Order: sequence, then C-alpha cells, then structure tokens
Amino acid sequence: MLDKIPSAEEMMTLVGQSLYDVWNKLCTLIDEQLTHNRRSLTETEILDIQNRCEQLYDLCGE
Repeated sequence: MLDKIPSAEEMMTLVGQSLYDVWNKLCTLIDEQLTHNRRSLTETEILDIQNRCEQLYDLCGE
C-alpha cells in the first residue's frame, strides 16, 4: 500500500512524459468508470481495482 499519493511531478520523474500521459489517461478512464459503476460495484470489487492501480504504479516506478 502506498504511504502517499505521488504528485504529478513525481510521476513524470518516475516514468517520463509519454508514460505519464498514458498513466494520467488510464487514471481518468478508471475514475470515470468507477463513477459510472459505483452503485453496482461491491466493496470487494472496488478494493480489487484500487489494488490493481497500486500494482501498476509499483511496476511503473521500478
């Protein structure tokens, strides 16, 4: 689990501008999908999505 959410500048430093743009677009799409489906998702499904996002962040940070 993350200790803190990285800033935009930290993400750009970690992954570079092009991957940051992809990351940002992915996060936006996930947020839109979660907002749209929030009423139908179970708490477990929401936690699973959050965990997958954190795993993606960890992979990009390495």
